[in-house]
This record gives sequence, C-alpha cells and structure tokens, in this order.
Amino acid sequence: MERSTSPTTLMLLRVMNKKPVSVLIDIGSMHTFVDPRAMQRIGSSIIPEPIFKVTVAGGGKLCSQGVCKGVKIKCQGVELTTDLHLLPIGGYQIVLGVDWLLTLDEMFLNYKDQIVRISKGGRAWTLKGVQSKSMQIVE
Repeated sequence: MERSTSPTTLMLLRVMNKKPVSVLIDIGSMHTFVDPRAMQRIGSSIIPEPIFKVTVAGGGKLCSQGVCKGVKIKCQGVELTTDLHLLPIGGYQIVLGVDWLLTLDEMFLNYKDQIVRISKGGRAWTLKGVQSKSMQIVE
C-alpha cells in the first residue's frame, strides 16, 4: 500500500515502544489493518481467520494473514480498542477503516487543518494529523 494523499485519509502519529508508528484513518477502507512488522512490536496474539483479499491503491491485491482481537492503541492520549487484520500494507503500519469508524458515536474530519474529532460514550476527543513528509517508517 503506497502512501496516500487522498482526501479520504488522515494520518496520525503514535508511539509504541518509543518508536513512531503511522496510523491512517481511511474512510475508503472497509477493514482495519496492521502491517505484520508493526504487529511484532504490539505483541498481540494472532488468530487464524479465513483468508480474504484486499484491493489496494493501484489495483494490487493483498491477502490477510490473520486477526488480532481487542488490540488497544493509544494515540495522542486517546485509547482505542479494535480488531486488527494482518495485512502486509507497507507504507502505513496501522489503517483504521470503516469497521472501526462504525464503533464511534460521531466523527468529524477537517482535512485542511488535519484534525479529526471523535466521540464515543459521551466523551469527545480531537486528534491532530501529521504531514506524511514529516514521518519515517520504523522497521
């Protein structure tokens, strides 16, 4: 998956084990994914699942490699819990898709200012996006 500048995405930065991890909110992705290399840092157990193919930007296809259930992701002070499907996505380490967005009560994206406001269970948060040129992928 190549890095996207699509208006359907917003990139966030979080830290895992003192290393930056790129988290992409992608309203064009039906599922939430994690790259297997990033999953090694998270340390969750992988559950086999029926393989499904995902079409990525450019028309290529990737196959899922399992799922990690109930993974907690802390991003800018907000703790998110989600299932992560393993997919060798490369350019981003975690992609939060529509399945995650449906767990929220409300979401507002401002692409110009690179912010997302989310609410769930009576609580609300504002997350600030980062420009992809300021990010480095950590192997």
